Amino acid sequence: MGKLGENVPLLIDKAVDFMASSQAFREYLKKTSSP
Repeated sequence: MGKLGENVPLLIDKAVDFMASSQAFREYLKKTSSP
């Protein structure tokens, strides 16, 4: 479990990336659903 500390930045990076992509996805849905 010593590598857990090394993986934290990676997990944060993935979480931020996921949030950003889901936000962009919602914006995309809003654009396509509105005329």
